Amino acid sequence: MKPEIYRMPEDISNSNFFICLTRVGNHIYLGSFNKGIFSFDMSGKKFAKVNGFEHNLIMTIDGQDNQLFVGTNGQGLKVLSLEDGSIEVISHKEKARNSISSNTITAFLYDNGIRWIGTQFGGISYTPRIGAKFSYYSKNDFYSTDYRVRSFYMFPNGDKLIGTRTGLFFVREKTGEVRSYSLGNHSSSLRSDIVVFINRIQDNILIGTYGGGVHIFDEKTLSLKDFSQEELFLYGCIFSIVEDMKGNLWFASQSGLYQSTPDGHILKKYDTMNSVLTTNAILSLHVDSMNRLWIGSKFGLLLLDIATGKMRADCFSTPIKNEIKYIMEDSRNDMWVCTDNGLFRVGKDLVVHEHFTTDNLLPDNQVPCIQEDSHGIYWIATQKEIVRYNPVEKQHYTYQRQDGLSGLEFNNSVSVSNDTIIWWVNEGGLIYTSTRNINAERHFTNKPTITSYAVSDTEYDFPYMDMSEGIVLPSSENNLRFKFSNMDYALPYANFYEYKLEGYDKEWLKQTGVNEVSYKDLPGGHYIFKLRVPGDENQMQTVDVYARKSYTFMAGVLFVVILISVLVIYFCYRIWMLKKRMTNERMILSTVQERSKDKKTALPEVKVSGILDNLLSYLEHEKPYLNPKLSIGDVASSLNCTETELSQLLNNHMNVNFANFINVYRVNEIKSRLSQENLSKYTLKALSEQCGFSSKATFYRVFKNVTGMTPLEYCKKQNLVIKEN
Repeated sequence: MKPEIYRMPEDISNSNFFICLTRVGNHIYLGSFNKGIFSFDMSGKKFAKVNGFEHNLIMTIDGQDNQLFVGTNGQGLKVLSLEDGSIEVISHKEKARNSISSNTITAFLYDNGIRWIGTQFGGISYTPRIGAKFSYYSKNDFYSTDYRVRSFYMFPNGDKLIGTRTGLFFVREKTGEVRSYSLGNHSSSLRSDIVVFINRIQDNILIGTYGGGVHIFDEKTLSLKDFSQEELFLYGCIFSIVEDMKGNLWFASQSGLYQSTPDGHILKKYDTMNSVLTTNAILSLHVDSMNRLWIGSKFGLLLLDIATGKMRADCFSTPIKNEIKYIMEDSRNDMWVCTDNGLFRVGKDLVVHEHFTTDNLLPDNQVPCIQEDSHGIYWIATQKEIVRYNPVEKQHYTYQRQDGLSGLEFNNSVSVSNDTIIWWVNEGGLIYTSTRNINAERHFTNKPTITSYAVSDTEYDFPYMDMSEGIVLPSSENNLRFKFSNMDYALPYANFYEYKLEGYDKEWLKQTGVNEVSYKDLPGGHYIFKLRVPGDENQMQTVDVYARKSYTFMAGVLFVVILISVLVIYFCYRIWMLKKRMTNERMILSTVQERSKDKKTALPEVKVSGILDNLLSYLEHEKPYLNPKLSIGDVASSLNCTETELSQLLNNHMNVNFANFINVYRVNEIKSRLSQENLSKYTLKALSEQCGFSSKATFYRVFKNVTGMTPLEYCKKQNLVIKEN
């Protein structure tokens, strides 16, 4: 058949250089190199220009559900509505979590509502992601992930007050306007940047701070004003504020428990001097439905009868003497007490009915807060995870990093908006989720799959091998390494596995973010390697491993002979090293003595040896050099020596200054990571910043001084492919 060729007329475009095409209905849409997108009417055999894509380099194009999905080179993914002509841009955002990983889109597939996006440098992204159960709040250029959030309040219209460790932020939801209040901004009137409490009490929105007392937020003027001129409310550390049935206010503070009138006149104070309190640090408060005040202190739970003023700590069936972080009354009038030793459920009769810990429900005994939703389900925040607990069915599920959490610690605040959205404050930002969406079934299985195994340096692709007889290790090489994947193509740092080599490992081992496991010098025998979704026997893969015995009787005798020889050589080496060290110590002592004649501040030999040993151990295990602002004072403080002593050690005894000494460690750290990391996630600039370099120029200069070549020359020599910026 002779093909028909259609070309665009000059009045539409002078180029017919098409890269990709797709069909939607009776039209074919064509992406060009740099002229945008054109449509071709198959009935009228006519071309037309599609507006909105001028000068875009089109990489891929697809059409579904009356939408045109356009992958560009550098402009992200653009979605054109064929109904109204509107264009949605989906682009990579550096600070936003769960955005696409690159703005250069090379491939695209739309399948049952899921967008699979292939990128040039960032792998495959898709929506919805498995890890998108939780989201981090952002608005325009305000990203809560930039702040360590301590408190939160939402207005009925959706506007938000967000308290952090670096100030207070007001976000107007409709316009995206953001106002900040901080100690550095004198016009804001804020006396402390650490905002630990926000809530509406009566007609006022009260702001509790650490060391700056209490403020009132004026909704009309969006300004802060003093709550009262009492010293507590000007300079106190206020953790919680509640209102009793008479309208009086109660304040949990670092200096005790206070009662005041609604306008801030202090009526009463309870502390260790006049009550049964064993500490003045009161962290949480709650007035229950019987008008009793539950008091959470640093060292235990107490109860105050507001009517009589009597306070007791011995009224509970089981004393709770842990640090009390949060107290909640549920719809059944049971009290839930969050502590650093798990979660307690206390009835109206003050009987402790349940104690949840790592033994029965929780992944961690640190419980900052708890919230009950409209369906009677409890959401329990532990140190870094969230547990959803159904008390009727006695079922629970733990959400972790693979579900979208940051892996940073939660703080003591949680709230619900619109009956379905739960908000948590976290050191990694303001987290929220929908109780409706989170209960939806997952679209993808996350069953982990063994992709390969390696014996010594030889690697075998697991899926293509005949594994009916398992893996047989030669007697001389009982070293084995497995590689695996959960095949989700996203959030590799959050992938969570459990594995066990049955017959060798005594229990299931957990692993996050690392997709391989190694075993060395396995004794002869039969093993079964098991890999599974944590706690799920149905999502598990197994493989038999046979390790041959590596010696006979004669080989055993030979081994003993060799071992004795090695021990003899080893002890001779130790004696030689001891002699060498003694010689070196004499040289150091003589050098110190010679210098001490002219320099009274020279260090004694014993002092030099002690500081040097501590310094090398500290750098190896703590890696303080990853901090770009590391100073000699910081290191000296950690070593319990003075700056002068440390400076003398480096300059006089090692002939190097502090900056050059630390930079050598930073360069070695970069070289180590270049050989281990998945480099597609990084640039040289990003890697240098992670390893402690504050500027690109310094990084290049120091790297060349240490290695004799630039970073790019080094990567080329090592056959490493990584972007510069």
